[in-house]
Amino acid sequence: MPRQWPPARRLPQHTRIKEPHLKTLYLHLGTHKAASTAIQLFLAHNRAQLAKHGICYPTPPPPTRFAHHGLAWHFIRQYKDIDQRPGNYSLPAALADFAASGCHTLILSSEDFLTCTPFPDFLEEFFRALRRVFSRIVVCAYVRDRKGFFRSSYNQWVKSLVYAGDFDSYLARVLRGNQAPMHYTRSLASWAEHADAAVYLPFLPRAGGEAVERHFLRALDIEACPEAQLQAFSSEAVNASVGPLSVLAHRRICAQLNTTDWFQPYDLHRRTNLTDHILSLSTARGWEAERFRVFDSQRLSRVREVFHGEDGSFARRHFGRDWDEVFPEEASEEQANERVYEDLSRSERSAVDQVVTQGTRRARAIYVDHPRISTYRANLRRSIRWLSRRVLQLRR
Repeated sequence: MPRQWPPARRLPQHTRIKEPHLKTLYLHLGTHKAASTAIQLFLAHNRAQLAKHGICYPTPPPPTRFAHHGLAWHFIRQYKDIDQRPGNYSLPAALADFAASGCHTLILSSEDFLTCTPFPDFLEEFFRALRRVFSRIVVCAYVRDRKGFFRSSYNQWVKSLVYAGDFDSYLARVLRGNQAPMHYTRSLASWAEHADAAVYLPFLPRAGGEAVERHFLRALDIEACPEAQLQAFSSEAVNASVGPLSVLAHRRICAQLNTTDWFQPYDLHRRTNLTDHILSLSTARGWEAERFRVFDSQRLSRVREVFHGEDGSFARRHFGRDWDEVFPEEASEEQANERVYEDLSRSERSAVDQVVTQGTRRARAIYVDHPRISTYRANLRRSIRWLSRRVLQLRR
């Protein structure tokens, strides 16, 4: 029987919007692999509907992924890729857009809010700047179980062609690190200490009924946006996981590309072109029908040894229950099905080799044979998106 989303609990009375002149900020701390991209696309695609109810979700100028990654990096002066460069979208730019919108509520969303958490004085400076404008600040996020998070995170690394190792090497790497996105419950607790209220909800990726995007807005209890209107909103499915054979094919393609001097993994537009093509090849073979599973008893024990203490404290404080009660499947092992090339049947090996050959051929076409054409098309797409947004803004 499919699981249902938990009821969207109402915020404490003192945190709700009662008067239109009081400005409220909702910070969506986009925890990785918990529908953050889907929520961002949902909000960005429905900006006009939200604005009718006094809710502003500003869209950064190109290049953009419908999120506000530059805001946090603006404070620590570090930028990892082109989406986080200083000129992309800083906090002053977002506040200027909010002021121009005439809205009383602002929603900002980024996975990198959590990434910047451990930087010295970041949270204090960030909230100090926000308090100058907003009467209330509410942090919100979905929280995912550890098995689902690490399984999906590894899947995404491989699918994005930034990692060619097996799951054990990935797990060893993240368990010995201290990155804030991996210790997401500890990071979320730090944000809650600085905000007026925190809305943290368990993420149930296979839950039936209400879509996660609609559940997110309803959980915020924004009274100016009636639930009847939310049902008319559109949404998109993004970042689907791939099956075990597809994971293997992606790893082998990534390993081959890493031996070249022309593959540029941080050129996001060309890499997306390539990964979409590889995903279409694996989907055509029906590889995504089988769910990728990796957590046998040994791997599960290693993860729980590192995270179970901080996860348990977080769950008791913000959910009022133990972590294993919130995520009952967390403590149960699963039958791992990670595939090894040498153990494949002849037909499976032939199919994987074909995808690897076609994928690397497409990569050469994108990065070597026609780089100017690819760059021209990417720039054209960005310009069209920017013009479309400007037309919508002028019409309002």
